[in-house]
Amino acid sequence: MQEDMRKESWFIIFFSKWWRVHALSSLLRLCNTWLGRCAILLCALVQVGLLFILFVGCPETTAYDEEWEYSGQSSWHEGENVTLPQCLSSGPTFPPPQDAGIVLPRVRPLQIAAAGGNSSAPRRFSRVRCVGNMQDVSHLEDRACLFSDLCYDPLAQDFVFFTPAAQVPVIFDNRRGAQFSFRRRGGGEDEDFLFLTYHLHRIRERLLWKAGMTTELGKPASFSPLTRDGPIPQSAVRLPGVHVLSTAHRDQLNLGHLVWEDAFPMFVSMASLGVYSPCVSIIRTHGCEVYPHRSSERRLCEKFAEGFLRPLTGTCGGGISTLASFAAKARSEGLVCLDTLVAGGTYGAFDEARYMVGRGHLVPLFRTVVLAWHGVDPSARPSSHQILLYRKMGRRGILNFDEVASSVASAFGHEARVCETSYVGLTLAEQLAMLSRTTIAVSPCGGASLILPFLPEGAYAILVNYMEPKTLFRRGTHGECYGCSWTMESEFWDHVAGVNKMYYQVFRDSDFEDGKPSRHAAVRIWTPRLVKLIRAAMFDQTY
Repeated sequence: MQEDMRKESWFIIFFSKWWRVHALSSLLRLCNTWLGRCAILLCALVQVGLLFILFVGCPETTAYDEEWEYSGQSSWHEGENVTLPQCLSSGPTFPPPQDAGIVLPRVRPLQIAAAGGNSSAPRRFSRVRCVGNMQDVSHLEDRACLFSDLCYDPLAQDFVFFTPAAQVPVIFDNRRGAQFSFRRRGGGEDEDFLFLTYHLHRIRERLLWKAGMTTELGKPASFSPLTRDGPIPQSAVRLPGVHVLSTAHRDQLNLGHLVWEDAFPMFVSMASLGVYSPCVSIIRTHGCEVYPHRSSERRLCEKFAEGFLRPLTGTCGGGISTLASFAAKARSEGLVCLDTLVAGGTYGAFDEARYMVGRGHLVPLFRTVVLAWHGVDPSARPSSHQILLYRKMGRRGILNFDEVASSVASAFGHEARVCETSYVGLTLAEQLAMLSRTTIAVSPCGGASLILPFLPEGAYAILVNYMEPKTLFRRGTHGECYGCSWTMESEFWDHVAGVNKMYYQVFRDSDFEDGKPSRHAAVRIWTPRLVKLIRAAMFDQTY
């Protein structure tokens, strides 16, 4: 009996211990399960946070001076608006186009007479000299070249580079070695040597170019001449002077793109290669004929080309022609050789700051050339203040323009001429003359503001900023931090030294139309802040 009781007590003790161990182990397993789930959840939250920081960035606290802060209240009462005069009520009489008379350093090659050569009939070969990336042949966008005695063969319908037996390599590529040809076809390569236009950095356009070497308009976007052994035939016709080969910008109806990513790069390439001349002939792969059924666009294209490309040709140059017309002339004359041909260059200005590095000092010289062509004295300096307000409605415009005009007129009308313009109906000569009398210009950002580098030296341009909305998994196309006040074309403006810049910054959704900030949204100006900017600019100009 006692033995049975001992067995029963042992069983009870064992069972109770087993139950406690089992319960404890179950509790531990439950804790481990929840801890694992928590760890996984915590890890997931950390990953989401890292992705948020990667694509959006950390939230930033705007720390601007409270004196400039927007109060949220209107600064002008309805009914007090005034009508501003137009900045140019009647156009001045402009003299005929004239050359600027600027002189830039020229690079002259060594020319040593060949020993025992036949001086009566010397053999001529093509030559080339380039600036830009000469270490990697595939970097077309950073290279400009000066060709001497480059010929156009009407039978081959292409430019031909005549090479001697002892040819100087075209480029010393750091992977491919010395290269003796401009054009690379086959063997997995299908590229040219130079770009003739811009906007081929985008993936879609790069693929389009790779597929057909053309722009979206179906026109050549890059260039490389054929190479042919032997001297230039003596029967070839030689054209003296400087020629420039280029392709029209895809946005040639946008003043900013045409001026600073089309005309200005030609000027820069000539200056960089040491062959700037006031007498230039421009050969375009295509012209304004790409708008055959849109007469208004064609007229605008011709207006911009005449206004900003023709100043480069000067009164003594050959003007602007298309490659088709040049080829037609060559067919009637046979092999035609150009004494000097400039092609390629850095055609960007707005997307990356590196495009303008080292080029800012040429902006005032380009300004001089353009103003002189339009009969505006580049050295003229205003003797009194003129505040120009650009009236632009709609996209990127000023929502409360009348309120802004009234406030500025009330604050400065007694000491400056305050006027407005929309540029509509004015010739380019009238627009540039208007700017030559302006000391302070207030303008929304975008294409229209890019005529302001033609302001007098020391003038102020007050540019309205924009702000990108805060969205997830998106980066600004120009590196914008979301919630930050951003300057459109800042990559360009940072290198324009002749004109002082101020920026009307925006930090709140309420600064934009319908409370929706974006790169293209119209902006509501708080006039006290703008008045302070103008007052500071006038003080800086007063001595």
